[in-house]
Amino acid sequence: MFDLSLSDELELIAKTTEHFAAAELAPRIRESEQARGVTPETARRYAETGLATLELSEALSGGGLGALARALVNEELGAADPGAALALDALGPALYAIAEAGGESAVREHLLPLLAKPGSRAVLVGSGDAKLAFADGRVPAPPRFASLRQARRPARARPCAVPAAARTAARWRWSARR
Repeated sequence: MFDLSLSDELELIAKTTEHFAAAELAPRIRESEQARGVTPETARRYAETGLATLELSEALSGGGLGALARALVNEELGAADPGAALALDALGPALYAIAEAGGESAVREHLLPLLAKPGSRAVLVGSGDAKLAFADGRVPAPPRFASLRQARRPARARPCAVPAAARTAARWRWSARR
């Protein structure tokens, strides 16, 4: 029999997020919509709760709680203000793809700096003709990274913040099994 109930820790995270969203996001939903983002003060308070880094590994000063914790947080934030939920999740799915492709060192180098820059967001940009090589089901070397500005001009891309040949981590694992 499967036990699909949440652990006490995950229940606490969901309740903490629900209270944060009710106090910080819901009362300011119209302001956030007009500003097209959350205030720096709201983003700072969100980071102070530890919710911004809860899925990062403990080696990266995160909570090490994984994707389920992130999904619970985003669900509670989205119930109060969907736009703010997106704005506060700066790393989004890019975290998992970059961690899978380049490990913790790639996350440390390319994504953690975004958490210190209000309004920053990691995005994945894919290329239809991109190919990734695998060794033992893993990407042996991370793909090239480029900032979004550079991704618009692929011929000038240099290693930076967004994988130019990205696929989601799940798709990479699926491809590795073929």
